[in-house]
Order: sequence, then structure tokens, then C-alpha cells
Amino acid sequence: NSADVLLQVPAMVDRLAPIPIRIRVLQEGVEWISLLSDTPDPALLARFSLEAGTLPELSIRVFDNSLDGILAVATTASRYLAARRTFQRPEPEPEPESEPEQEPAPEAWVPAADTGTDTAIALDDFVIDALGGIEFPGPAPAAGPPPLLDDKLKLSAALVGETTVVRLSSGSLLQQLGGAEADAERWISELELMYGERRVLSGELSSAVWHQPFFQFAFAGGKAGDQLALRWLGSDGSRGQLTAEIAPQ
Repeated sequence: NSADVLLQVPAMVDRLAPIPIRIRVLQEGVEWISLLSDTPDPALLARFSLEAGTLPELSIRVFDNSLDGILAVATTASRYLAARRTFQRPEPEPEPESEPEQEPAPEAWVPAADTGTDTAIALDDFVIDALGGIEFPGPAPAAGPPPLLDDKLKLSAALVGETTVVRLSSGSLLQQLGGAEADAERWISELELMYGERRVLSGELSSAVWHQPFFQFAFAGGKAGDQLALRWLGSDGSRGQLTAEIAPQ
């Protein structure tokens, strides 16, 4: 653990919620900040390239129930600085034992009143007549994959002193729990933040950070009313862009 890397992670994390992580490096000239799983064979969760003027700090959320620790690595031109943090997960509460369902008692048979006739009903003909004229809908068209970015994903920026703070967030679950595991195959794998012709930051992302995305970082300079553009590349090859105007402080 390097004293120059401040890594904040909750000591206890919820199994059903993303893990909030904050990284701050107390060194100048940081070129990369990487986030990995703290395992014998670390897996890359996210990696960001910081351009000149971008502050060496960021906030992010990660969702991966196999994790019990995070490793952050900051890279300068001549050094590697690292910090690790572990956390615990509460044990799931055992489900209460349900009583076995009892079969309902059979209804008593009541003979029909004798009408003096013995008329047989052709059930098939009766059903066909009753359903005559009803049009049954055909099979519903197969739904295509949902877009990687929905209208709930928001890019925002604001001046704070002499820096511009940028945030990309979504309150919705872009990868649903349980029902849409296939969405784990589609996520934004690369992004690039541009301020005019100046590239501020670029990143490589794993699916672990795309469950309920949140990113926050800052760069020196910026002017209220100027435009930022976030270009992205999806793991499925799709591309897109979000824009935001820098708000005054």
C-alpha cells in the first residue's frame, strides 16, 4: 500500500448493490489509474488514461459478487503506486421454511335434476361455435436488444472553483439483476471525454462497472457554457456520443 494512493471502499457492501469506490492520488504526473480485482490473478475492472490537466482522482461504482477486495494502481512516467482494500458482505438471511401446501378437499358431487331428456352435447362443436369470430393474435415480433444508452443516462458538468467536475450517471439498472443476464454481453467498453479539441480522459471498461454506471472526475480549466462531448464504443461495436454544457458554479 502506498501512502500516496487514497482508496475509499465501504467496509461492508450489499450483495445486491454496486460498490462505490473513490480513488485519489497525491502525486503529480499520473498518466493512468487502473482498478483491478484483489485476487491472485487480478482482473481489470476499469482503466483510465489521464491527459495533462486532469486531476488524478475519480469516483466509480462496481458490481461483481465475486469480489472481496479492490486493487488500485496509479502509473506515472517512472513509478507504480498501488493501494488495496478489502470488504465484507453480510451473510444472506435464510429463507423461512414454508409449510407444505395442502391439497383442497374435493367438491361433493351433486347430481343434476332429471329433465326427462337424454341429450348429448358435442363439446367440440360447442367450443368451436363459442369461439367463432374470435381472431387470435399471431406471435409477437421478437424484441431487439435494448440500447446501451437510455434516456436515464446523464452526462453533466459544472465549474467548482478553477476546475470542471464531470459526472456520468444513471439511476436505472442498465444490466438488470436476474432477468437479463445477457446484457452482461453488451456494455460500453471504451469512452473518451473531449473538451473542444482537447481530450480530457479516455477509459477502458469491463461489464462490472456497467450494471448501474457512475463516474466522476475533474479537470483544470473549463468555461461556463462550453460544451463537453463523451464519445463511446460498445462491446457490440455500436458507437454514440453524449454532450453536456458546463454549468456555472
